[in-house]
Amino acid sequence: MVLIRRFVRSFAHAAVMFVAAASVCALAQPFGYSVRSDSDDRLYRINLATGVAAQLGATGFGKIEGLALSPTGELFGVHLIPSQPAQLVRCSTTTGACTAVGTTSAISGGTAGLAFNSTGQLFLATSSVIFTVNTTTGAATALSSASGPAISGLASGATSANCTSGLYALAGNADAGKFYCVNTTTGALSLLGTLVGLTPTTAIDGGIDGDRSTGFIWGITNPSDANAAAQVYSINPTTLVVSAFTAITLNGTPIGGFESLAVEPSPAVISVSPPSAPAIPTTSEYGLIALAFGLSVFAMIALRRRDSLRFAKRN
Repeated sequence: MVLIRRFVRSFAHAAVMFVAAASVCALAQPFGYSVRSDSDDRLYRINLATGVAAQLGATGFGKIEGLALSPTGELFGVHLIPSQPAQLVRCSTTTGACTAVGTTSAISGGTAGLAFNSTGQLFLATSSVIFTVNTTTGAATALSSASGPAISGLASGATSANCTSGLYALAGNADAGKFYCVNTTTGALSLLGTLVGLTPTTAIDGGIDGDRSTGFIWGITNPSDANAAAQVYSINPTTLVVSAFTAITLNGTPIGGFESLAVEPSPAVISVSPPSAPAIPTTSEYGLIALAFGLSVFAMIALRRRDSLRFAKRN
């Protein structure tokens, strides 16, 4: 009988601790910002684990395709103007409104990517050229003039043997899915491989960005079908393994038209794994939380019933 009581107590304690741990992990889910530049030109905040989006407000610009969060939390974007130099803008993560910082020397292409590296340097990719950008004036300096694939996204992630810079680029249009390492000195692109599930049909012009807390990379798709829902996914920068794709929804309705992504650093990291096998929270955690809660309730009922029986025997 003593052993049974100890087992029930231990079971109840473990179940309660599991609920707490699972709840903390759920709170650590990452969020990202993206503009529906192929739709309403509004800024959205997206739960990257569930795909649930919240509309923040109009940007005030017609074509923002690249987004990046600075180490101090400022959100920058790239406004593309046909056949003219692109503009660097700064956006509010509360209202979505953006203001112009300055005009770059980078002539707008059909795609653009933006990312801060680990030292706080801002990089811009438009068409196939990589630039460094001054966040105070917007002035851009080309690292090379080499032609290549149209880059649709830049991301700062974990370094690896294949990419010591930790700056990655995703190609769009006909080269959709091709994943590159960027040489931050010369601007040269080294092909690392093609990401599974990303094609000119599923992701003709999507965005990527890295989570500075984990080094992991997240992506957002922009299907060629304007009526198709965009999806979020994650990329292991070492193995190039792509996670399952999750549709983006607003009030329960799938939506699309996103071409950019800026990821907030994770507020907490639970059981951090190396980049080769990172632990990423998913929606299945809610099922685990519910299961653990049910088990804890069952254990508490068992304890009360045991105490009631003991009281009845004494009387």
